[in-house]
Amino acid sequence: MQRTILKPEQVVALASKLEEPYATLVLFLATTGLRISEAVGTQKSDFDGNVLRLRRRFYQSDSGGDFGDLKTKKSARDLPLPAWMADRMKSLAKGDGFCFRSQAATPINQKNALRRYIHPACKELGFCIGG
Repeated sequence: MQRTILKPEQVVALASKLEEPYATLVLFLATTGLRISEAVGTQKSDFDGNVLRLRRRFYQSDSGGDFGDLKTKKSARDLPLPAWMADRMKSLAKGDGFCFRSQAATPINQKNALRRYIHPACKELGFCIGG
């Protein structure tokens, strides 16, 4: 799949069109450059102030999903975030739970997030990304 890089104004327009937690997911991905599998497994406990300690990813499986190692060893890192982004992420989590969680309090399904929310919103805005 070819990677599409959105312009800052497209990211803002897309986030404005989406409800939570998908609006913050789009802003988080754009701000950090993380893979979606790295982003959806983020928990409030992964933050040390405004620094995200990235150590795992969440991947979809036949049983729903599971945590695994990051794609590469270099992917494990401490990622400083702007205060507004860290605060927005932490505000989505209940307790130390997932920032991007389903009604069952598990990480959101990344394929569904893209297919049901993000891609349709992009199409409505007149720019297409991914599938």
